[in-house]
Amino acid sequence: MKLLSLLGLLLCFGLARAEYHPALYVPSVAETSLRDALASADSDSAKKMIARHALEEHPDDVIIGRIAQDVLSQLMPEPAEWFKTRAEKLKTNAADYLYARSAADGEISLQVAEKILARNPDDYWGLWLKAVSYGSLQEDTLRIVTNLMERAASVFPSRPDTYLYLGYYYKQMKEDEKAIAAWEAGAICDPKHKTIRDFRLTHYATYKQTDDYFALVPSALPLAPLEFDVTLARDGSRLT
Repeated sequence: MKLLSLLGLLLCFGLARAEYHPALYVPSVAETSLRDALASADSDSAKKMIARHALEEHPDDVIIGRIAQDVLSQLMPEPAEWFKTRAEKLKTNAADYLYARSAADGEISLQVAEKILARNPDDYWGLWLKAVSYGSLQEDTLRIVTNLMERAASVFPSRPDTYLYLGYYYKQMKEDEKAIAAWEAGAICDPKHKTIRDFRLTHYATYKQTDDYFALVPSALPLAPLEFDVTLARDGSRLT
């Protein structure tokens, strides 16, 4: 049974690799250092200073920018305006992307995406932004969305969220085989990605792919020992 489960898992990953070219996502030293610094910061002002410094030190690194932006968005009164002013000053794809992300507006995001892709038609974040913008505006653009996400995956094949969204959009189009292929690719990029794992489990259960399902289930269970109380009687007697 274990051998069959392993073979089934390898087959699924083989199909994912055949359609895509996913690779394990390895955070950069700068990303790891920034996350560690923010986690150890003892105040909001310290976190704000760290995030601002990261943006200044890595102005063209969108991943660093996203981490810093998530912190600043909680600590600034009008983060969208701040990132808009910054984008107008820097006039770079990374700065424009962060402005669009902070604006959280489909029309603005689409306009910014077009500006980014005019500079570089293969810019991953421009493709991502355009795909998500179309996906949020209307349902009849899903084919455009999946085409853009496919292009994004080819440009940056180790980003798990690309495959997460790609699978989600294919699921909306009722193309379940393409959806699971995308999620399998995402699992290669990040084997611990909870949402991708849950989508895969749902797919396996729906299609009664028992070997694949039970091979993946252990990763969703808590590690032993598992301790809890059980009520034994009305008087409140309990067993741990």
